[in-house]
Amino acid sequence: MIRCEGRLVVSEGVRLLQEEVEKHTLETKKYLLDLGAVSYVDSGGLGAMVRLLGTLRAHRGDLKLCRVSPFVQNVLRATNLHGVFCSYETEAAALV
Repeated sequence: MIRCEGRLVVSEGVRLLQEEVEKHTLETKKYLLDLGAVSYVDSGGLGAMVRLLGTLRAHRGDLKLCRVSPFVQNVLRATNLHGVFCSYETEAAALV
């Protein structure tokens, strides 16, 4: 699980997320992003999430979201990406 917080934007936030995933690619291809503390996401952040999901699924992995903040929920709905990502209320529900 990767806990994201603050702003998930095209610069620092996206770079840190990609580095975190790359650190663990030999261990797993399945990730859970905790977005409960994310206050803002821009198109670059959304694009990084979509690319990550596509890459993981191409290698028989997956990306799930949990504790999605209200702002991010609204962005996912507005961009019609809410149906692309599996989103869960809690970490426990995502891991079942």
